[in-house]
Amino acid sequence: MKSAIVLVLSLTACFSQANTSIRLVDIIDAVIKNPVQFTEVENPKFTSAQQTQIAKLAEHESGVWGDTILEGDYQASQEAIRVDEVVAIYQGAKLVAYKMKFSLKAWDTGSCDLDYDALAEDDANLDELLSECELGRIYGSAYISADLQQSEHNWDDPEYFE
Repeated sequence: MKSAIVLVLSLTACFSQANTSIRLVDIIDAVIKNPVQFTEVENPKFTSAQQTQIAKLAEHESGVWGDTILEGDYQASQEAIRVDEVVAIYQGAKLVAYKMKFSLKAWDTGSCDLDYDALAEDDANLDELLSECELGRIYGSAYISADLQQSEHNWDDPEYFE
């Protein structure tokens, strides 16, 4: 009898883990393929701890910029990434993910003459060195799991400078 209870508890634990471990990429795929099955709700409310976690995920997701937009004529500032928008994604009444937009102050270095040697110095003042360049922001987007623990870059919405 004791073995049967242990077996039932083990199976229950396995099934409950399987149900909660739906991969974020699978949710994103479903949202993209069947958008009518999902509802987006703007301005969800977050605690300060949740806002901090979202900011960390945005910072992490901005890491792709080094191999994408920053390979071109753009220079990113040393400021913190700004989370501009978070939208909750529901399937029926169930929260399944979030979608966020984030940005960072940047300059279009193709729009000005630039002293790249001065820019490479550790104590370079970007605002001063890039004052003749067009100032704007680099924007990106990502999906976040409902538990705010995972993020995945939104490759269908490429980063851009504005």
